[in-house]
This record gives sequence, structure tokens and C-alpha cells, in this order.
Amino acid sequence: MGTGAGFDPGRQSELTPSWLESPRTHCLKASSFCRFIAFAIDTTLRSIERFDFLPESAKIVSMSPDLLTSETYINESSQMLRYTFSVYKEVTQSGSFSQGHSFMVETSITFSAGIPVINVNGSVSIDTSKTETWNFTQTNEKKETFSGKSDVTVLPHSAIRVKASVTKGEILVPYRATIRTIFGNVSTILESIRRKKVLEPA
Repeated sequence: MGTGAGFDPGRQSELTPSWLESPRTHCLKASSFCRFIAFAIDTTLRSIERFDFLPESAKIVSMSPDLLTSETYINESSQMLRYTFSVYKEVTQSGSFSQGHSFMVETSITFSAGIPVINVNGSVSIDTSKTETWNFTQTNEKKETFSGKSDVTVLPHSAIRVKASVTKGEILVPYRATIRTIFGNVSTILESIRRKKVLEPA
């Protein structure tokens, strides 16, 4: 029986499909593939084990007054008049963490830490008397209410304008975070938080 036109038994090994390679070759390829997948998955951040703000390297980006409310009192009479100036205003403070690291965060990561504050002398410190629950990947917003009353005396045939304002500051505070990946490996992240903070009434 003939072998068929154009068929050369000596070239059989050259015609063998790539998927018929030796078991050892497939084993090595599978092993390399598994190592690659393990490396890729291990860049996923699972938790923050320790978190420290670094206020000594903090920068004040901006500081500006922000008017809460104002009121003008006019006294057209010949008697001295007294009024009550009231203020009630809700102000939103925010903070977000930079994500320049190489780790992936697939779920919401929260942790507890102190609160960066701007001191009267213009320095930045961390208030550790109370802790905040921070979200590592989302913008952290907190509402603060300013309220109060003040007596206002207006002389006859005169007017007075009363205002209440606060100082808003934006700061950039570096931080050091010890993180753990989903495979249990530990690493360190050095990044910063940009925080908009309301200071004492101006």
C-alpha cells in the first residue's frame, strides 16, 4: 500500500501539532503560568496593619477665611437697641488618600487613626485624643456644625454689621502604612492625604 502523494514519514515530527508536545514541556509552562498568576494576585491589598501620619513633613497648601453668615442691624430710633445675632451653619470637611502605590484595592479598606489638625502657630499635628475611622479608597467627609448667639447693641440713628466666619485650611500630610496582601505578605506604603480642614472661628 502506498504512503500517499506528498507524504514523507521522515517529516512526521515536524508536522506534530504544538498541543502534542511532551508532558514535561506542558508541566513547565503550567508552572510558569501559575507563578505569574500568584504574583499578579499578590499585589492586591487586603488590610492595613499599621498607619502613621507624618506631620513633621506636612505642608499647608492654602488658608482662607470663609463667611458663615452676616447680619446688618439698623437703629433709626433715638433709643439704644439690642439684638441677638445667631449663627447656625454646617460645614463639610474632607480628606482623601493618594493612590500612587502599585497595589490594587478591590474592596473598601477602613482603619482607625488620629486626625490631622492645623495649629494656631501654623504647624500641623495629629490629634490622638480621639480617633477617626478612615476609608482608604474613598473621600472621607465629615460635617461640622458651628452655632452660637451674641448680643448686639446698636446706638441711636446708626447701623452695625455683624458677621461670623471661620478659616478653612487645606493640608497635605504624608503617611506611612504597613499593609498586608491577600497572600499574607507585608509591605510598606509611603503616600499622603489631602485634607480640607476648618479651623477656629476667625
